[in-house]
Amino acid sequence: GVPRLKSGQTVKLRYDAFPYQRYGVHYGTVRWIGSAGFASRDSGAFRALVDLQDTAISIRGLLQPLMPGMEGLADVVVGRRSVVSLAFEPLRALRENFAEGPR
Repeated sequence: GVPRLKSGQTVKLRYDAFPYQRYGVHYGTVRWIGSAGFASRDSGAFRALVDLQDTAISIRGLLQPLMPGMEGLADVVVGRRSVVSLAFEPLRALRENFAEGPR
């Protein structure tokens, strides 16, 4: 997926210290993307710099600043899909599974 990435794309951030189920997803913008990927725990990964939209998270009305070393996950938004296309995705996948491959 790295070729589909570029500066200016939106990033969804989920911090381990602040579970998104309780504190929500936070956002940023891609500033820089590294040219080489590397192996992660269970998949490939790449380095990128992200400008954070917020530098603190509100916990019970008090702002808790984000600190260096806090871990989490970042998902780069590379496209948008309509609800209709999501509804027909299982049919598309089924059709591809039954399609005859090259001989």
